Amino acid sequence: MTTVGPVAMRAPVLHDEVTAALGARRLATAVVAGLALGALSLLVTLSQAVNDHAAPRPLLVGVLGYVPGLTAGWVAGGVPGMAIGGVCGTVVALGVLLIREAGRHGSAEHADAPSAAVLRSLRRGGALAPGGNGQGRTVADGTGPDETDPGWDTGQNPERALRLLVDAVWRGDVRPASDEELRAALAVARTNRVEGRLARAYPRQLATTLDAVSEATHRFRRNLVESTDRLGAADIPTVLIKTDPSEDLAHGDIDLVVPTDRWKAAQEALRGWYVERSTHWLERSTSVLLEPPDGPSAQLHTSVAWHGVAVMATDRLFAHAVPDHDGRAWLVPCPADRLRIRLAHGLFRNQSLDLSELLALRELLAPDVVAEARAQIAREGWSAGGDRALDLATEAMAALGRGELVRLPLPLPVTTSLRTGVEHAGHLLTHGRASAAAREVALRVPLAVHERLRRRTP
Repeated sequence: MTTVGPVAMRAPVLHDEVTAALGARRLATAVVAGLALGALSLLVTLSQAVNDHAAPRPLLVGVLGYVPGLTAGWVAGGVPGMAIGGVCGTVVALGVLLIREAGRHGSAEHADAPSAAVLRSLRRGGALAPGGNGQGRTVADGTGPDETDPGWDTGQNPERALRLLVDAVWRGDVRPASDEELRAALAVARTNRVEGRLARAYPRQLATTLDAVSEATHRFRRNLVESTDRLGAADIPTVLIKTDPSEDLAHGDIDLVVPTDRWKAAQEALRGWYVERSTHWLERSTSVLLEPPDGPSAQLHTSVAWHGVAVMATDRLFAHAVPDHDGRAWLVPCPADRLRIRLAHGLFRNQSLDLSELLALRELLAPDVVAEARAQIAREGWSAGGDRALDLATEAMAALGRGELVRLPLPLPVTTSLRTGVEHAGHLLTHGRASAAAREVALRVPLAVHERLRRRTP
């Protein structure tokens, strides 16, 4: 009688597992390529419908980028790499056409054009809705306008309001201002998440805002202490990201990174503290939002990631994190990591840097910190975008210091965003993370186009 050893019995199972994994990867690639091709066909059809015969020119640009994409994919990863390269080429062609359409139909005079309907759909619902400006909740104040982005060309004398804000918050030059001027400046300050700094510069005229910011900051710190104390009692370390505990904490949620293998245990440790749990469909396996009865929620992450695509290694983040200056339960990133997180947030999420982020970056521009940050950015595969974003931020800071006007939030060019996505996707692909690379490419173009449309829409 012939016996079958455990290795022989396991072989068919391993074969099935490998086949299933490869099938899932191929399916993800096929789905992304199919969606891109479908959208591309729709835009071409719409262009024909409105007698727009200039569309072949951007399509030619996409075709010229398609062949190098296939070649690079083949060299990097064989047949799977060539498939990803094909997806990249298709998405680039789609992106070029979408950006062209955004330029043609982003203004009100073309709002009724057929292709504008497709672009308007990108601004609503789905994965794009929570992206927006990424600012989270803000503090309302009865003395000023509702929380809206006044834009660069709207409102009464926006340049004067911006200059008042920059002088007071960036340069520390507090000069007399009327209530009307301060209301206009406050609207811009809220868009840039610095209304607390403006209120401290004008405590009498903006007393209501100052009280509201102080109360919101109190609730943030209370919830931060409560949540991290519970996690610490369960022996689960945390790193607080995107926030400086010494500043106003009136915006958004409490972003905490926990070790990847302790993510579910962290949720259990906070059971009873939160009353509602939710996830976003793009980040359901990497991020969870836990909402308490009052105050900001705790958002637990397995890594520094946006839309489910990790940008930084969690192990390194914890290895270089340092205790908070108050000696509380949470850790904070080291200076080089703080700088990279600020830049990555602008590049991978908001496509811009607001005044609060420029203020944070200003404190991190020591030569050794910048050198270490640049070295790590290169290892993580987004050096071209990271270097460009840092250069733009540095130029804007210098201009603000000279008293010049700079558009705030500082927009990052769409081309920089697209280049960052392609570069990072290539890095992920060469490190065997094909599905993450496909997601990066699939999301980069619609997010970049959405941000361009948002900037153009009052």
